[in-house]
Amino acid sequence: MAIEYDLIMFRRTGPLSVNDVRAKLFAHLGVVTDDVDKRISVLYKDVLTVSVIATATDDMKALGFAYPGVNVGFRLYWLEADEPDPNVEMVRILDWLLHNVDADAHFSHDVAPDTAILFKSGKRIVALKDRDFWTTGAPSLPYLSPGYEYRKVSRGFRLDVKLRDPRVHPLTIRGALVAQFQFGLDPENINTAVADAFKVEVSRFTKDAATGELDEDPSGDWLSLYFYIDIFEYDRAIDGMLQVVRYVLQQKYAGDAKFDGFNGPPQLERTGSTLTLLDEPDFWTPARKALFEPKP
Repeated sequence: MAIEYDLIMFRRTGPLSVNDVRAKLFAHLGVVTDDVDKRISVLYKDVLTVSVIATATDDMKALGFAYPGVNVGFRLYWLEADEPDPNVEMVRILDWLLHNVDADAHFSHDVAPDTAILFKSGKRIVALKDRDFWTTGAPSLPYLSPGYEYRKVSRGFRLDVKLRDPRVHPLTIRGALVAQFQFGLDPENINTAVADAFKVEVSRFTKDAATGELDEDPSGDWLSLYFYIDIFEYDRAIDGMLQVVRYVLQQKYAGDAKFDGFNGPPQLERTGSTLTLLDEPDFWTPARKALFEPKP
């Protein structure tokens, strides 16, 4: 059985050399090669294959960056019980790369490339708490060097608002957000406004009475704002997003509301005049909670 993971490394200001990364990593692994241009992968300790190639253009676009980067691929093999644990060996290599290559990084399972298991932004390394990777099998976190953060992170949040005024149009809301926060416009989606660290798409929905699910409907009685988060600017994105959430909830058209992004209890819920925040200190810092507390 084999499982594959990808570490995409990149720089925001220019391309990252695949040959430089490959040469440094192979030397660290004790691999001697005279032709780093052609030897792109090695079998390490008989339990995993490590490959170093240039990133595909689509991979970089998906992360929101234009410059070429480097994809370090890991293919793990589970063999005999007395063999080294490939997961542990991979995390050791991952940790070395994060601390010895000057680049941002995004680590994920190959079948879910948009779902980060870990990311690096500048000197900051964040392991995502709600990913099974860190808790399944042999514990992996001990093989990350101290200084990393272990926290809950989401790339997408959603605010659903029951409309008090059926005349409200998504483009009107989007225009108000652009004016209020000096956002830009997404040339590929007329309903989307663009901030520095996130995008927000505005739509209307109808709630299914039986299932509670929301179906997109231009005349629906629910307004939905979906936030696409840049995880490399995570805290700045969350702070900006919550400013938008507060602004929308203060408008006359906004009734009952629910806000979440973690597939669990809502982070925020409003029913009538009662607003409740989930007891989650990692998300609701004192400054963020203060945005939604009544003014004296």
